[in-house]
Amino acid sequence: MAGVDDLRLLIMNKEVVETRYIPGSCNIGPVEIRRRFKIGFTGLGLMVLYIFLVEWLDFPHLFRLGLFLPAFYMVSGFIQAFGKFCYVYGWKGVASLSGRRKLKNITEQDSVKKDKNRAITFIILVVFSSVTITVIYFLLPV
Repeated sequence: MAGVDDLRLLIMNKEVVETRYIPGSCNIGPVEIRRRFKIGFTGLGLMVLYIFLVEWLDFPHLFRLGLFLPAFYMVSGFIQAFGKFCYVYGWKGVASLSGRRKLKNITEQDSVKKDKNRAITFIILVVFSSVTITVIYFLLPV
């Protein structure tokens, strides 16, 4: 996992640095990682906004389940950023290491298989985490 200094550099640094593709482990570079962090923070903001609106407007308790979507967006962004792996790219058999959506096809079948396995793991983790966040919010007393 990235340390605080690494995280700050990833978010603030605009310079494109070539990153090495590692099958089933790393398929995005610094530009894409920064993009995933932005997605995570956007999802976090949407979660806070959603909770505020649901509570302030006194929506029925069932509306709390709607937190799943912004939670999914947030968790998806952060897990991909910290894992340096995009599950969509992994599933498609591509990598983007040198810029935003500068995709390179992965041709070696063993590498594609490792990427697909990692993508499935990430998707399960994102769904499980999002459901957990949503259930916790749903079960909180009114």
